[in-house]
Amino acid sequence: RLLATKGSKLMSVTSNGERTPAITQVENGRPSFEIQVAIPPGQSGELAFRLREPSSPGEPKVPVQPLLDNVSPRVSVPACP
Repeated sequence: RLLATKGSKLMSVTSNGERTPAITQVENGRPSFEIQVAIPPGQSGELAFRLREPSSPGEPKVPVQPLLDNVSPRVSVPACP
């Protein structure tokens, strides 16, 4: 599940490079995007959420949930004009 900024729009979701449908909900007034994936034991997977979000001042905040393996999310944010 990915919680996004108010006003965000989901553009696409991919799982291991394959386009995947997402469940869209609202949680505490913020959009929430979720997909279900099966990852076999000992395997890994890549999820990519493409969003269009309203701009706001400051650096993006990307909290990471503690997992068994270290996770290093890649966040790319275009510069504002």
